[in-house]
Amino acid sequence: MKINKPKVFLWLVLILGFLFDFLFVKKTLGISFFIFVMLVVISGLYLAKIENKKPNKTTLYLLIPIFYFSIMSFVRAEPMTTFLNYALTIVLLGIFANSFLGGKWFSYGIIDYFLGAVNLGFSAITRQSALINTLSSKDKAEGEQPTKRRKIWSYVRGLALAIPIVYFFSSLLTSADPVFAQEFEEFFKIFKIENLGEYISRSILILIIAYLIAGIFMHAFYKNHDEKLNKNKIPSFLGFTETSIILGSVNILFLSFVIVQFQYFFGGKANVVLEGYTYAEYAQRGFAELVAVAVFSLLLFIGLSSISKKQEKNKQNIFSGMGIALFLLIGVILVSALQRMLIYEEAYGFTRLRTYTHVFIIWLAILLAGIVILEIIKMQKYFTLFMMVAAIGFAASLNLLNVDAFITNMNFSRFESGEELDIGHLASLSEDMLPTIFTLYSDQEDFNEEIGGVISCHAERNQYYNYSEKYYSKYDWRSFQFARYWAENNWNQQLNKEDSSAFENNIVFDEDEYYPYVFVNNEKVSCWEYAFYD
Repeated sequence: MKINKPKVFLWLVLILGFLFDFLFVKKTLGISFFIFVMLVVISGLYLAKIENKKPNKTTLYLLIPIFYFSIMSFVRAEPMTTFLNYALTIVLLGIFANSFLGGKWFSYGIIDYFLGAVNLGFSAITRQSALINTLSSKDKAEGEQPTKRRKIWSYVRGLALAIPIVYFFSSLLTSADPVFAQEFEEFFKIFKIENLGEYISRSILILIIAYLIAGIFMHAFYKNHDEKLNKNKIPSFLGFTETSIILGSVNILFLSFVIVQFQYFFGGKANVVLEGYTYAEYAQRGFAELVAVAVFSLLLFIGLSSISKKQEKNKQNIFSGMGIALFLLIGVILVSALQRMLIYEEAYGFTRLRTYTHVFIIWLAILLAGIVILEIIKMQKYFTLFMMVAAIGFAASLNLLNVDAFITNMNFSRFESGEELDIGHLASLSEDMLPTIFTLYSDQEDFNEEIGGVISCHAERNQYYNYSEKYYSKYDWRSFQFARYWAENNWNQQLNKEDSSAFENNIVFDEDEYYPYVFVNNEKVSCWEYAFYD
């Protein structure tokens, strides 16, 4: 394996290692993640160009969701949305590296994803040998007599190896003898090196990151990892009779459940006569289990499709028919789950988990419909691709929905219709909801006490009275996030108004338990939520 520009390669990965340290160490995540992702992608494409390695055009389409989710990572602050933005960006970058030359990522199966992740991790640790060998062979080609430049590099390598070793032994010796520790510290004060340990550890981190990035680049550029896709298929070993019995039994079970649903649940409140349960409580019981049934049924069908023997056309048609029947029944079960969720939200309000589940059910239904279509047109090899598309769609929907703002709007709509407003719960949401709550405060003057209570509690929980001074001073540009920026602007605009002092004066602390609370319509309301919101 020959590298055309080994020194450019080396310096570029070292720069990326330094930028990782500069952007992330001791910093809160923000725009830094997007910047680093873009720098890695641009650096990789530049190295590929000088190494005459052309990326497959199909692979370049992956840059669209990578760009989207990396941008949204510093737009939203809601925890699940933010986690999915980070996770999907990293996963898609891994797929981008695996299919850089081959471009067959759309044909990946579950095994291909698993083996690809293992191979990529292995390459990140071991592939650097080609770069080291190329650098060594180039030095030999320049002549046997060591030049001044190579002597300097020898000293640099020697120091790089010696420093961590000396640091390790010095740590032990200074721990063993306090007198030596004092003299050792005084010695380094001469050079005004106050944070030597931190400098060493961060230098090691830079080298580790550069080493791993070099391995990933080598993995992407110098081998087509899509050539073995057809070899990764699981051999069919389960007989058609066994497969038919499994699917048939599950279909019969699901059909009986659906009949009960039409008889009782879909019939409305009058048909639910279970002693001790309200209609809302009956609806709440089981929506999570129904979603789990749909997910595991999907996995069961995909698994059976991979391992069952159904080469004959009539067997394939029977299998497809039972699969379509299965998914139609699951569709009814999902409708039941969604209706249960709607009833539960109507009775108890909206929370993050309920909103996630709501959106997830919709995307699970889309996924099931896609699987049915692929089964009908005999394109089963794209099952996994459609699962990936559904996962991306779910995460993108949470970003577009703005979960915390959605929860705020929906719960306030319930409050307007006469339901209770949970101030402690709304105050626990992220900065994503502040523009919405301030808009409500301006537009809904009749409910300013309740909305003002939410704003006061949210401010107290996050400690940002005089917002930009007390809260944002600890963030620099690398931690910039639009949610915090918009929240700061809304808060500062409100501070400039005549009634802004009402927020700060509204907070009172309990003398016995020392928790903050507010008075809303002369009633004491806690700023903290004590219940687990499912």
